[in-house]
Amino acid sequence: MKKFKIGERVICITNVIGWLLKDKEGTMIAYSGNSYGVEFDDKFIGGNNCSGKGKKGYCLWILGSDLKNGTITDWRKHFRGKHK
Repeated sequence: MKKFKIGERVICITNVIGWLLKDKEGTMIAYSGNSYGVEFDDKFIGGNNCSGKGKKGYCLWILGSDLKNGTITDWRKHFRGKHK
């Protein structure tokens, strides 16, 4: 079952092994098995192009458990409202 849709904005919630991606935002660009292809906003060392679906150096295949929907701004607004 797909947790995210192509084109959706997501945030990486962990440092994926070998990459410091926690709290980095990107766009869902592909789905394969239990991995999601994410094109991040910034280029990073070791990034790929998710099998030709995204920009070279900006992408990575990531497990759904390492991602959440939305953007950092969305989540800040959400938590700010709960703590007033």
